Amino acid sequence: MISQIRGILIEKTPTEIIVDCHGVGYALFISMYTYSALPDIDQPVRLYSVLVPRETEVQLLGFIDKPERETFHLLTGISGIGPKTALGILSSVTIQELQSAIIKGDVRFLNQLHGVCKKMAERLL
Repeated sequence: MISQIRGILIEKTPTEIIVDCHGVGYALFISMYTYSALPDIDQPVRLYSVLVPRETEVQLLGFIDKPERETFHLLTGISGIGPKTALGILSSVTIQELQSAIIKGDVRFLNQLHGVCKKMAERLL
C-alpha cells in the first residue's frame, strides 16, 4: 500500500497531478479540494494516498489531508459509490458541508452532488 507521496509537483490539472519522487513521476487523481490547496508547479508537495487496484489498471488517488482521505474511505464503503464518484462528491462540497447534510438528513442537498442519484443520497444517510 502507498499511503503518502512526497516530492516535487511537476504537473497539475483539476483532476490529476504528477509528482516527481526521486525521478519517478507518480500520477494521482485528485479532488477540487486538493487541487485548490496545491502549491505551484516545481514546489514540494506531500499528499496522503490510496491505491485502488482495478481489473485492467491500478489507480493512485491523492488527498491534501487525512480528513479528506478518511472521508473518501467512508464514501467508498457505501454500496454503489466507487472512487470516481467519491472524488466527484469531494469536489462538489467541503467535508463540513457533507457532514452537515448527512446529520440533517438533507436528501435534496445530497442528490445535487456530482454523480449522486436519489437512491445513493439515501444510502449516504
